[in-house]
Amino acid sequence: PPKPLIMIDPAHGGSESGAVLNPVILEKDITLALARRLRSDLGAHGFVADLIRDSDVNLSTDDRASRANSAHPALYVCLHATSEPAGVGVYTSMLGNTGQTDGPFVDWDTAQFPFLAASRLAQQDLAAAILKSGMPVRSLMVPLRPLQNVTSPAVAVEIAPTKADVSQLAAADYQNLISAALADGIAQVLSQAGASPGAPQ
Repeated sequence: PPKPLIMIDPAHGGSESGAVLNPVILEKDITLALARRLRSDLGAHGFVADLIRDSDVNLSTDDRASRANSAHPALYVCLHATSEPAGVGVYTSMLGNTGQTDGPFVDWDTAQFPFLAASRLAQQDLAAAILKSGMPVRSLMVPLRPLQNVTSPAVAVEIAPTKADVSQLAAADYQNLISAALADGIAQVLSQAGASPGAPQ
């Protein structure tokens, strides 16, 4: 059987730097470095992971959702970073009334709705894995694109420094810690969903 695919989306890129975390640390660079590390860690678990962007390119939220949806991943994970030492945030889409029918785009704007229960289970598993690694974690529902446009279980993870030192976000040991916790959490998510990674590597 084909292995389940995890789609990792490093937020921002190209001319969209995201948050300027300090004069030399840009959110787009942190998210890409973490995404590459997470792809490697998931590979070590026997999973297949792909990146929405693997270079410094501009992508719209619609582009990101379209790429994710055409790949039919078992899980979509969007990575963000913040300079606020508020713990790691794990987010799912906050969808309002899905009975609205204003125009042809209603399906796109509520595409996540059938997957929300699975997304919230994934959120719980990821939050538990992050807590187990010793980092504070927050779980929230947010009206965040492209989460509501993704047709698979979908979460966003926002990494934060543990103290006021933003340079920690770029440190290899800190990224390794977060990536390992996320990989463990994702493995838990997929085992609960009945998706095995196939033969051990």
